[in-house]
Amino acid sequence: MSTVDINTTIIPASKRIWIVQPGKNRKFFDDFEQERRVYLEFPGLDLAQRDLEDDGLVRQHIRRSVSMVSHKGPVRDDGTTINLADFPQSPDTATAIFLRTVRHLTSNMAVGDLVVVPGFGAYSRVLFGEIAAPLRLEDRARIPPYLWGDILFRRVNWLSTNRFKQELPLDLVKYIGKPPAIAEVARNALTERFFEYAYGSFVKEGQSWSTITAPTYRGNDPSAISQPTRLIEFAVAAYRATGGGQDLSGLTMDEIIERYYDPRDIEHFGLSFNSPGRLDFKARDSKLAIFVSVVIALAGSGMLSGCKASSTPVQITNSKTADQTISVEMQQQINLMVNGIDQPTAAKVDHIGQESKEKIGLKTVAQVDKTE
Repeated sequence: MSTVDINTTIIPASKRIWIVQPGKNRKFFDDFEQERRVYLEFPGLDLAQRDLEDDGLVRQHIRRSVSMVSHKGPVRDDGTTINLADFPQSPDTATAIFLRTVRHLTSNMAVGDLVVVPGFGAYSRVLFGEIAAPLRLEDRARIPPYLWGDILFRRVNWLSTNRFKQELPLDLVKYIGKPPAIAEVARNALTERFFEYAYGSFVKEGQSWSTITAPTYRGNDPSAISQPTRLIEFAVAAYRATGGGQDLSGLTMDEIIERYYDPRDIEHFGLSFNSPGRLDFKARDSKLAIFVSVVIALAGSGMLSGCKASSTPVQITNSKTADQTISVEMQQQINLMVNGIDQPTAAKVDHIGQESKEKIGLKTVAQVDKTE
């Protein structure tokens, strides 16, 4: 039996996108990454639960923190202690911005929300992660240069740490280059492209996305991409055909592509000829990109012809979520394809998949597990 884990994130409409600046000149970038946390540059912000219920008290704590940063500690130059009672709770314009960012950190950022952290400079890395846990007021640390006051932080699971700012389109870069320290980015067709840099595979309403990598592609032979591209065309055609109840028996791989491939099913196909190679596939359908990912994984492992010959069904799971709805639907459609194509066609697809894997390391996030 062959089991395929599609490793696909399901993105709900409620998921929010946050840009978090790692301090002035991005000085906390390394700490964010290594310690898996994000925070504001407010040392000594000693908030209790009751403080969070009152904007006036939060303003008071913010003003005290700002004063301590100015004096490089909790004591003024004249030797007097900087006390919370020394500061008013009333609103003003400057503190309003700080209050908003503190509210984002403590109240608005929810578990599973996407976090984007830009590095310093045009050629820096950008971190993509998810909020990993609810706010815990005991999550505090002494972080240089502020060893005299605790900093409250939120825990993060980093999803991608090897993307660079110059990879992002300019329309996205403009969202990550400026203060405030924490800002929510409203979701729309443009800003949802942040998901494409965070996740190897995801599904959201009306759209699916999958990244296909070629880690051993050397960047000097575009012809090495021709066979993998043909494999993708086959998968797109097979998805359309099986979804429409078409009979694939008696057709070669090339005939299936000629008859059923329609480029209008693809919203975006991005191909990087850099080394290593990378193909980004976005479909105008909530399952097509995942179907393509599974076909590549099966073909690269030589499993299609084996499953066809033994009449063994392919099992589909998704380790990224407890909701297996898409897995069940994907399993049904993959097996329609396996059962529908002829053995020579399955062998041809396997041959291209294995050859592509050997030449350029072609792989997707889908993981194949074969058990006897």
